[in-house]
Amino acid sequence: MNPVMVFEGDGPASGGKPAGDGKLMLVCGTPGADTQVQTNMQVITHLIDFGMTVAEAVEAPRWRNSHSPTESNIPHVCDNLLHMESRFGTDVRQALESRGHQLNMMPEWGAQGSEMMIQVNPETGALQGAADPRRDGYAIGW
Repeated sequence: MNPVMVFEGDGPASGGKPAGDGKLMLVCGTPGADTQVQTNMQVITHLIDFGMTVAEAVEAPRWRNSHSPTESNIPHVCDNLLHMESRFGTDVRQALESRGHQLNMMPEWGAQGSEMMIQVNPETGALQGAADPRRDGYAIGW
């Protein structure tokens, strides 16, 4: 597993800038072997950079890049495919192909992973959760 915790503030990676209050704001994770980091990065980006809710972030169309799991050479000596759920728009697919990406279209909800996410509201402490509809899972609170 590749669980992730995201905290408020700039943190130590900011080059010495103030770290803020450091409150926990997000916990998430997914199974998925080599695609764990790709899936976690996508949902965190949806939430932080694009302002989606946790449910929107987890349910958004997903992609993954693949090549041989043992291939670490650049350039790769094997096929470098971009697997995309078919819910991505035609304009996105055409733009990627025009940049030289080889696409493999997956079913609408065919991406790997099973992202589970909990967001903490920094003002109230209220929790919002989401479970990936691609697999079995539930977000339950009490």
